[in-house]
Amino acid sequence: MTEFLGFDHLIEGDVNAWVQALPSYQRTHIEHMLETAGPIEVATEWLTSSGPKDTAPYGGLRVGAARFYDNLLLELQKLFCGGQEYEEDRERLGQAAGANKLVMVGTISAALAPHVGVAAAVLGPAIALTLGVVGNAGRTSICQTLEEMIAERAKGDETQASSGGA
Repeated sequence: MTEFLGFDHLIEGDVNAWVQALPSYQRTHIEHMLETAGPIEVATEWLTSSGPKDTAPYGGLRVGAARFYDNLLLELQKLFCGGQEYEEDRERLGQAAGANKLVMVGTISAALAPHVGVAAAVLGPAIALTLGVVGNAGRTSICQTLEEMIAERAKGDETQASSGGA
C-alpha cells in the first residue's frame, strides 16, 4: 500500500495518552491489564476476551477470535494508507483533525467496525492502544509501522504453526 500522506500528525502521543482518552469504564480495565502486559498483548486480549463464561459470545462462535487483532491492523493500514474502500472515512477523519483523542478513536472505530465485524465500542480500546504504539514510533510513518506490526504478527503465526501450536 502506498503512503497516504497527511495523517501522521494526527497520531501523536504515547500509549498512556491514548488510554487516558478512553471512557472511564474502558480505561480502568485497560490500565489494569497494562500492569502485566504490553499494549499489543492487551489489545489482543481485549478483542479476544469472551466475557462472562455462561453466555455465548457475539455471533455464538469463539472460532477465529484470535484473528480480530490481525484484521484490525489490516483495516487500519487500509484506512491510513490508501485503501479505496475508506475514501469517505479518510475525509471524515481529516475533518476530525485537531479533535481530542476520544473523537479520533470514535471516528476510527466507527469506520473499521463494519469491516472487522465488531461493534465500534469494543474496538475503541484496541484502536487506542495501537495508535499509542504507532504514535510512539517516532519518525517512522504510520504506514511503515503498521506494515511492520502486520509482518511481525504473521511471522509469529508461522512460528506457532510450525511448532504445532493452536
